[in-house]
Amino acid sequence: MSYASTLLGFLPGGRRAPGIAQLISKLESYLPPDHVDRVREAYEYAEAAHKGQKRRSGEPYITHPVAVADVLADLRMDGATIASAILHDVVEDTGASTQEIAERFGQEIAEIVGGERLVVLPLLDSDVHDLAGLMVIAAHLFDHPVVDG
Repeated sequence: MSYASTLLGFLPGGRRAPGIAQLISKLESYLPPDHVDRVREAYEYAEAAHKGQKRRSGEPYITHPVAVADVLADLRMDGATIASAILHDVVEDTGASTQEIAERFGQEIAEIVGGERLVVLPLLDSDVHDLAGLMVIAAHLFDHPVVDG
């Protein structure tokens, strides 16, 4: 974890970059074990696919999709949505294809990752938003946390 991330964690409303252990622990509190296992598999796949990629902060790239997934887990989204959040940059930023995602994780996750399937947000009176937009919001919240003041 970078020095900046560590300092950010001490600010009011600041967010530390969550690790996979923190995410899995959160998911185990509300998802069935097989859904948690699928998220763990998505993490292992994405971590390998993003190996060697770094964020501007110098942190491994995988911290970004895990952080996005963590924000979505705070909203208690389902396992397919959380796995898709972890995989959301794999097709765009690595050699993986949507077809490969479908073969490994199923058509539903491949369609979410590919932007072909919409996700219903239970908090917004059943308004439908695409996952890409939701992930942009989640990523923004991670990269620019709200500081109470």
